[in-house]
Amino acid sequence: MQLNHVTIENFRCYQQPTTVNIDDLTVLVGKNDAGKSAVFDALNVFFGNVKLDSDDRTKQAAEDADITITCEFTNLQYSFSVSALIGVFCGQVRIRLRLRRAVLLVAK
Repeated sequence: MQLNHVTIENFRCYQQPTTVNIDDLTVLVGKNDAGKSAVFDALNVFFGNVKLDSDDRTKQAAEDADITITCEFTNLQYSFSVSALIGVFCGQVRIRLRLRRAVLLVAK
């Protein structure tokens, strides 16, 4: 399984859906507070390494706006375990799986 790209919406500085393509070598370059670390933080949330907190929703979004982190993969096996993701979040969690695509939608 290889991550192809990640799309982030309503997470920190990313209010509108923003897609970052991932290749064998991906470099994120930008000014301070441009959102470079937010991409890695979103991936940590997606893979269950970090919990969301109340400050993760972008300030410009409505309080009930969903945080969406979408990862698309190549060479994805037919079985995909998401059990590690469930129970990581305080709010409602919906995970939709499609061939080559896993979407983590969090409603807090």
